[in-house]
Amino acid sequence: MNTKNTISIALVALAVILLVTFILQNTDIVIVNFLSWTFAPSVAALIVFTFIIGILCGVTVDIILSIINKKKNKAVNNTSNNTSNSNSNKTTDKTSNNNTSSNITEIETFQEVKDNTDSN
Repeated sequence: MNTKNTISIALVALAVILLVTFILQNTDIVIVNFLSWTFAPSVAALIVFTFIIGILCGVTVDIILSIINKKKNKAVNNTSNNTSNSNSNKTTDKTSNNNTSSNITEIETFQEVKDNTDSN
């Protein structure tokens, strides 16, 4: 037997032992009212049931979000592939425009400082 398999079997056995111990120690009956239904499970059964419902809800939300993300990624990849050539030209133009506007702003600021010092 493989060491990995032995560790896996030991962890599963430990989890089962802990679960059985939990169930045996929490046998008190509780009354649960939900909408028009009334249930009387043990505390352990209620907690385990709630835990399983929580896991199922989490997995469902994860599956839904991963499907949505896959659709968004496909749409973004299709859009970016179609416009990549035109964007490279636009990026060069934007960079030169940004440099020009930055230079103009620096000149205007310098002129304002010069005007303020001249008036004093």
